[in-house]
Amino acid sequence: MNIKEFLKGIVIGIAKIIPGLSGAVLMISFNLYDRAIEAITNFFSNPKKNFVFLVNLSLGIIIGIVFFSKVISYFVTNYYTYTTSLFIGLILGGFPVIIKKIDKDKKNYLIIFISFLSMSILSLSGINNTYVLKNNCFDMIIFFISGVLEAVGTVLPGISSTALLMLMGVYNIYISTIGNLFDISLIKDTLLFLIPFSIGLLIGIIVITILVNYLFKHHYQLTFSFILGISFSSVVLLLIKVLMQVSGIFGIIVNIFILLLGYFVMSKI
Repeated sequence: MNIKEFLKGIVIGIAKIIPGLSGAVLMISFNLYDRAIEAITNFFSNPKKNFVFLVNLSLGIIIGIVFFSKVISYFVTNYYTYTTSLFIGLILGGFPVIIKKIDKDKKNYLIIFISFLSMSILSLSGINNTYVLKNNCFDMIIFFISGVLEAVGTVLPGISSTALLMLMGVYNIYISTIGNLFDISLIKDTLLFLIPFSIGLLIGIIVITILVNYLFKHHYQLTFSFILGISFSSVVLLLIKVLMQVSGIFGIIVNIFILLLGYFVMSKI
């Protein structure tokens, strides 16, 4: 097992729980995004190597989501700005390496700006609904679609899967199910959610990954420029959200310190 990849997977899994954060952006910052796409779409080119990599990463992400869901929920509820500032720092710490992959070209800069602007507008018009269970097959369809949306947030950087689940109104069901995964008394409700959700997630990841891989092979610079613009938008919006909730000079100083700490840690990985 590659411990570094496994630990990065845990951090990515934790990030996926926090509303507004994108696990895929962290994958880019950790310089794992290209490799993950390649390992999935060209698995049989080197099955042993790709299998070990995907298991390390996936196991870390699953552990990050399952075992830290309640912990992160607590910190997000009680220390949202500090928690978010740490992850913003982690994301920013990996950007210098990513920017080097983009050629200094006007077309790339234009794509970055367009994707940044588009994602910002889309995020600012977000909706937070609450889905009411129907206790019939319609619930299964909604959970399946939610799994597909989770795949979108997992594969496409800058798009928060938690924000998409909030849009569907199932975020509370999702976080509650994950938090009570080992509660035997709730096993029926857990399976009724997880089975269609997991099927949607699996199908979504395969389809979206194949599409992204195609774009990387034929339009690498433009695709990465688009992704980078979305990632920048995600970070800027999170920074604005944090600043709006921070009160007092002390709070600002502490958040800046935590952000810089995350940046420093990421730059040394």
